[in-house]
Amino acid sequence: MSRTMAAVASEAGFNLPDDWNASRLLWDNLEHNADRTAYYYQDEVWTYADLASEAARIGSHLRDEGCQPGDRVLLFLDDTPTYPAAIMGALRAGLVPMLINTLSPEEMVQFFLEDSEATAAVVAKAFTGLFSVENLKSTSCNTVHIAEERPWDNASDRLEEHPVSRGDMAFWMYSSGSTGKPKGVVHDHEDAAYVCDTFGAHILEIGPDDICFSVPKIFFAYGFGNSVLFPMRVGAATVLLSGRPTPNRVLDMIATKRPTMFFALPTVYSTLVNSPDFETADMSSVRRFLSAAEV
Repeated sequence: MSRTMAAVASEAGFNLPDDWNASRLLWDNLEHNADRTAYYYQDEVWTYADLASEAARIGSHLRDEGCQPGDRVLLFLDDTPTYPAAIMGALRAGLVPMLINTLSPEEMVQFFLEDSEATAAVVAKAFTGLFSVENLKSTSCNTVHIAEERPWDNASDRLEEHPVSRGDMAFWMYSSGSTGKPKGVVHDHEDAAYVCDTFGAHILEIGPDDICFSVPKIFFAYGFGNSVLFPMRVGAATVLLSGRPTPNRVLDMIATKRPTMFFALPTVYSTLVNSPDFETADMSSVRRFLSAAEV
């Protein structure tokens, strides 16, 4: 006998109110976890309070600059605390963030903008050449916000949650395009919580004392769960590594930041094992090694 998705969700203990905005994954931490670490990035330590303030500024700024609820906002960022802040700030403002692969060539960036009708983009400075005035002519993108310049610095750090239904459109991610043009995959607000309360809770068994470290970037669905959704749902911490994740950099991060959950790919594990630094690497903090995305 087949079971409905609702029945499966109920068995997993999944339950949400109808009016649920996915930005609550961050904001719900402010009651009890405001001073707990949300992100370790280079020499920086971001608490949940820090992250919520930055997210509010970004969401407020996007709204101040003309973005309307339901508008798509393209995010073209490396793994820094700005990325989860931009995602959560956009969601709280009722906007729809798009997580885009930063390895995308110029013609694909233009396609993503045209296909989504995104009205704004938040971009790391290294990638601004892909968002020239010429490239934006055929798109609906009116503003490009450079992350390192922090144009939201003077925006309000208080942002009221835009009312949405749990089944409303929340964020987009694009398919790889292996069978043609990439397809925009639309995720609802409830999807962000569902994956946490099923896979995160019952398979990963992640808890508030965990520290997550994901080699796959946030723009991948795998990395998005590892570095944003799963830890936020339980008030855990995350280590972020921008730039190229070379074996020595990855091993150094494990040794110094002491993650308890490590997420990678088979090719990454193979590269690490064959690294000359592997034999002396301290990985004793990791209680769970996860792999995905390749067969």
